[in-house]
Amino acid sequence: MHLGLNSKVFTVNEKLADIDRRLQEVEENCRTTETDRSSGSGNRKDCSDLPKDSRSGIYRIKPDHAEEFNVYCEMTVDRGGWTVIQRRESGDLDFYQGWTKYRTGFGQLHREFWLGDNLNYHNGMPFTTFDRDNDKDRGNCAQIVNGAWWFKDCLESDLNGHYFIRTPSQTWRGIIWKDWKGPNHSLRASEMMIRRLYLIVLTICSICFGNPDGTYIAPLIDDPQRAPLVAISQTILKSFGKQLNEKVDKLIKQKFGDIHHRIQELEEKSTDLSTGTKTEKVIRDCSDLPKDFRSGIYRIKPDKAEAFDVYCEMTIDSGRWTVIQRRESGDLDFYLGWAKYKSGFGQLNREFWLGNDKIHTLTSQGRYELRIDLYDFDNNQAYAKYQHFYIGNETSKYKINVYGHSGNAGDSLDYSNRGRFTTLDRDNDDAKDNCARRHPGAWWYTNCMRSNLHGHYYIKTPVGTWNGVLWKTWKGHNYSLKATSMMIRRL
Repeated sequence: MHLGLNSKVFTVNEKLADIDRRLQEVEENCRTTETDRSSGSGNRKDCSDLPKDSRSGIYRIKPDHAEEFNVYCEMTVDRGGWTVIQRRESGDLDFYQGWTKYRTGFGQLHREFWLGDNLNYHNGMPFTTFDRDNDKDRGNCAQIVNGAWWFKDCLESDLNGHYFIRTPSQTWRGIIWKDWKGPNHSLRASEMMIRRLYLIVLTICSICFGNPDGTYIAPLIDDPQRAPLVAISQTILKSFGKQLNEKVDKLIKQKFGDIHHRIQELEEKSTDLSTGTKTEKVIRDCSDLPKDFRSGIYRIKPDKAEAFDVYCEMTIDSGRWTVIQRRESGDLDFYLGWAKYKSGFGQLNREFWLGNDKIHTLTSQGRYELRIDLYDFDNNQAYAKYQHFYIGNETSKYKINVYGHSGNAGDSLDYSNRGRFTTLDRDNDDAKDNCARRHPGAWWYTNCMRSNLHGHYYIKTPVGTWNGVLWKTWKGHNYSLKATSMMIRRL
């Protein structure tokens, strides 16, 4: 790129930064009155304030009269805008905690967690933990059922109960929702989310967007309520004046989402204003992301392929890893056929396999290293790293080429080197029978394996030897791992 184009791209970047600052001002103006702005409470209060096209993930909020903190925002379920306050999904996190833990919160926002009382969502009901008895029962309900909840005498629900695999040890134990599954069925997963309801605020913004007749309010309020709210809105509109309307018009035209995605879009297509030529800054994989980006889902466009989404790990081992596999809870069935492993399956922010075609595409555009992270049920961790990783196309049966091991988990993948991928319905291994059927899974089996990260999910001890999620050189051939991840990075 010549110096003139460099200068113009720099100018465009400066203009984007200025636009972003102005957009933030407009967003605050549209959501606050003059009083709100003077008191400094125009920041994002919760996930309800996010643009509708924002992705689910971790965001920073600042509620009224409180310090800033991070929350997980669910932006797809039921029109989005939900602030998640609790999640259970695997039983990895112990919810039998005391008052202090429940007051401050615990866990990880992208996995299992309890947010804490930062949002003051107790609604006047006493909360009980094993060390703070506030229920109406003679005993402590939290100790009786091993949980923590808004117990009365004692419960018909307890989503913070002990984690069981379906059937609890006694009645009213476990993750309980009586009206759905009764008192003797412990749920596999639960999630609690809250969303702020808008009345006056929606009225204000409906006028900001050119609807002074209250059209946007109609689904939320009755006709007798609409007139006084519209009158209030018109008064507020006058106080904003012509300048606010002009700023809001700019906001609508720009339609910027999250600042990271706006920057990414600009870098991909920088236009020379004098000649009209375009210089493509393509994100081929997570290696092309700036170092200060957060871990999450990003859209990439590898060489000679259509664009698709991947999960980028930006913190482990200097970051910029493209994650191709994750196991963490056993919720997703990995005993699948050739077509599924070819195209990929699962959810990028939970358990998934990216897909053999996509992995081949990625590893065909340069030299890649591989990192495998392993976790057992005692919270121990180990890793294996390889200086070279490549898999062939479907014609080669996705043949693997991997070497250059380092790490503290030992090398259980070397046995699979130059092996072909085998699934339950496509036998490409060197054994007399199908290794994917003999040891349920899908892998680069030879005769048969020393690792199988797609094996059946067990809690520690599998049924039979060489079954389960295996990495022999770390935990042997009779221990099934709790969690794994496979990541690649372009060198």
